[in-house]
Amino acid sequence: MSAVKPVIQYDLNHDVHTTQVMASSLVPFVYENETYGGMPADLPKLTIGGLLMRLHRLSLLGNLLSAEQREELNIAQQQLENVKREWLTAYTTKITYELGLHINEWKQFLNECQQDRTECRDLYPSVAEKRVMAQNLADEARELNVLTPEVEKRLREIDLQVQGYFKSGSFIWDQRLQQAYPQNQYGFLYVSM
Repeated sequence: MSAVKPVIQYDLNHDVHTTQVMASSLVPFVYENETYGGMPADLPKLTIGGLLMRLHRLSLLGNLLSAEQREELNIAQQQLENVKREWLTAYTTKITYELGLHINEWKQFLNECQQDRTECRDLYPSVAEKRVMAQNLADEARELNVLTPEVEKRLREIDLQVQGYFKSGSFIWDQRLQQAYPQNQYGFLYVSM
């Protein structure tokens, strides 16, 4: 049994910067029909899931952040809270749509794992990010009382599918991130093949 190859080393500064730019770009993105928002070329596209994922992990990695980075994170969190207060309907529409999108992408990836186990193992750490985003979106939807039992069932089903393909193992991402993703909630990040 071989371990899933870990992803490239995590860049904390880049993550903080990406979070800050994403949060400052929420308006007008939140009320537009686009799935992905424009960002500078060196940053990932803006999505609510991408922002929630970064806010989640950075808030739990506070011991690694400088005072300036913690302040940037606080500003980003406040910008998100302002958007939720002013654009709640548009925000909930975005999170529910994106959550469905990530569930479908994850399910498709797992189905493709049946065909090519080697490629599946090699791609898994980067594709797992979509499942993490789905979890953060589901948590947000649950908090806003818009998470349906159907969506919760779909998440459970894909997690069962992961258990069918992968054995429990060690954390697949940069070890500094492990404190943000406990195994009891993010078991899909603790696998080997």
